Amino acid sequence: MRAFERSLVRLGLGGAMLTFVVLAGLNAWTTPLFAQPDEASHYGYALLVSSGRLPTVTTPIPTEDVPELRALLGPRDQAHRSVWTANHPPLFYAVMAAPVRVGVLTGHPLGALRAARMLSVAIAAAGILLLALLVRELVPGRPELMVAAAGVAAIVPSFVAVAGLLYNDSLAFATSTAALLAGVRFLVRGPSRGRLGMVAVTASLAALTRASGLVVVGIVGLAVLAAVWRQRRAAGLPWRRAALGAFGWGSVVGAAVLASAGWFYLRNLSLYGDLTGASALFDMFKRTSPGSVLEVVRVRSYWINQAKRFWDSTFDHEITSGSAAHKVWWVGVLPTVGFAVFAGRRLGRLWRPGRLGSLPRRDPRWVAAALLVAMLVLLDAMLAQFISGGGGPHIRYLFPDLAIIALAAAIGLASLPGGRRGLPAIALLGVALPVNLWLLDLQLWALVRPRDGEGAFRTALTAAGLPARPLLVLVPAAALLAAALALQALALWSLGSRDLAPRPAPPEPPLVPEPLALDGRPIALEPTS
Repeated sequence: MRAFERSLVRLGLGGAMLTFVVLAGLNAWTTPLFAQPDEASHYGYALLVSSGRLPTVTTPIPTEDVPELRALLGPRDQAHRSVWTANHPPLFYAVMAAPVRVGVLTGHPLGALRAARMLSVAIAAAGILLLALLVRELVPGRPELMVAAAGVAAIVPSFVAVAGLLYNDSLAFATSTAALLAGVRFLVRGPSRGRLGMVAVTASLAALTRASGLVVVGIVGLAVLAAVWRQRRAAGLPWRRAALGAFGWGSVVGAAVLASAGWFYLRNLSLYGDLTGASALFDMFKRTSPGSVLEVVRVRSYWINQAKRFWDSTFDHEITSGSAAHKVWWVGVLPTVGFAVFAGRRLGRLWRPGRLGSLPRRDPRWVAAALLVAMLVLLDAMLAQFISGGGGPHIRYLFPDLAIIALAAAIGLASLPGGRRGLPAIALLGVALPVNLWLLDLQLWALVRPRDGEGAFRTALTAAGLPARPLLVLVPAAALLAAALALQALALWSLGSRDLAPRPAPPEPPLVPEPLALDGRPIALEPTS
């Protein structure tokens, strides 16, 4: 990538991250504290960890120092006054322990909760940057796709809304994306001990954040196996020795995850009877199964509602039932149609004898993309399994693989008329900004009881200690969002200019001519004939 292109990419990514921080920050400061179903439990988990305790799903939420939380939990039954999120690994809560403990010690627990929400926003923003780096590994010759994919991720309303809460999904997204980036780099650039160490560390972090991290571990483990196998077979080793070496390198990742996170999942197994603790929660909340996994996924509305929840953060609020917001998901049709056009063109070019079948062997990026798609399928299968047990259809469970969704959307937008200069992407971003603000207002009407003569936004601002005049908040926010959109538009338009394209295809990564053992010593080759 040339210096001018790098500058444009930095501008575009800066615009995407600014967009996300403004939108998610507004959600973080205006959404009433503890109004969302699980936030009280997440807060209680972090508070207990800050005092050196690891809760179980039946541990009561500590409320001694937070009168507002005590009043909120009072009318609830016993099950909903517990830390029912204690089946999640503790990494997120260890990160949030510092701000919530400082809040209690200084007598400002609610202000500390808002600070913790903003820390969650910052973590998710870092994840968007990691997402862009992952896109660069997959399509290094198309820097405009980095900007477009980051921009799409930054304006997904469900992602924006969840990132502004004290939910562990922001860290799950960031750690999963980091692990996928490390795994793809290992596969694309070739095996090395340094890259193996990054895969092991990031996979461990993902497993310590959410159970979905175990799926990530499996995917990056397969990336390690594929990379080492490819290297050793290219060096002439017989398949048995190549397989043995691949499993040897892959076992390092498994051992690291088992050493760092295995204890927690074994604890879940001991306490609740399964690795995730989901069955104990279903019993505790008396959930009933709507049917088997196959029965869940066979229902057409299951898939349509996924798209609706992805684009409409108010979908599950009864007050917005029948609202025009439920039609926002149609904006997703634009990149979907574009991706269908791209796929049709690509398959038409590749459908030649022997060419399509040999493609993954020639370019490991196709293998990496296939692994990311497989991960999305597995995450959706986990979601269907959760729903079949009586759980909620939470679209946020798919966020660990948001990178492949955003990349597919960016490719689709670039395949439409005007896509070379980023016009469809710019149009989508421009529409999504006011839509996000509108959805925030609708969500506040669902969560806030406005005072007489006041709107929900004004009431929420007053409760958050911000200026009670909405324009004093919305005008600066709108100015920042306009500037962010301008930066992304400039980057997308300029990256598609004629003087920068066409770009030569990047050379294939060279294979290491001689396979190395974990200690770095060369392995003697055996004759293959």
